[in-house]
Amino acid sequence: MAAAALPLLKLQGLFYMDALSYLASLVCIWRIKKSQDARQLMPSATLETELPPPHSLREGLAFALRDGRIRGLLFLTAVNNLFIMGPAIVGFPIYVRDHLGRGPEGLASMDAAFAAGMIVGSFVLHRWGKRLPKGRVILSAIVFDGLTFIPLLWTNELWASMLLIFIHALGVPFIIVPRTTMIQEIVAPRMQGRVFSMLNLAVFGLTALSAALTGIAMEWVSIAELYAIIGTLAACVGLAGWTLRDLRCAR
Repeated sequence: MAAAALPLLKLQGLFYMDALSYLASLVCIWRIKKSQDARQLMPSATLETELPPPHSLREGLAFALRDGRIRGLLFLTAVNNLFIMGPAIVGFPIYVRDHLGRGPEGLASMDAAFAAGMIVGSFVLHRWGKRLPKGRVILSAIVFDGLTFIPLLWTNELWASMLLIFIHALGVPFIIVPRTTMIQEIVAPRMQGRVFSMLNLAVFGLTALSAALTGIAMEWVSIAELYAIIGTLAACVGLAGWTLRDLRCAR
């Protein structure tokens, strides 16, 4: 939508359009009516026990370290995001501007290609991925996630880069969805909040660090070269993950 609207609305107009979308979201959220206290709908055994924060934190960490599947999942997520997320977020606009020589319309087109790949990948996963072992799906998708960044080194046309990003995005749901489902299936409800908090820290916390490292790395290499480097490293993380037996065998 941004790529299509840019010639008409210009860059400033896109921000106004974005602001209106948030206003529409606010109206929808405001109209949600809470019919019943959620706690009344849950068995008491599934509720989080009221613990002092330090004790609750220690209990969550002990659980994550004790279960090989969760331990491996959190470790791989953290390391993979350290390599991938900074170049993916910070590097995208720079790649479009410096490597492809395009402006905002090029960035919008690349983002659209990524979104389209995510949507198609989600449908594929829903249709054919239900019976696949989650651990092996996640590990394979992490390898795929890294490898599909490498060819960005050699593409100089917008359409070719869009195609590569579309292919790359096909694999993202194969990481996110099985990872979330695995936690929901193997972690007791009273512990899920803490485990998901650790997962979010591994994703967003390492994303911030990765963004800082991306800025430093780009003082030495071009963004296209950086994509080839981090793609190789991320693929190696996925391959190393196959040595984690508990995660590899997770159903």
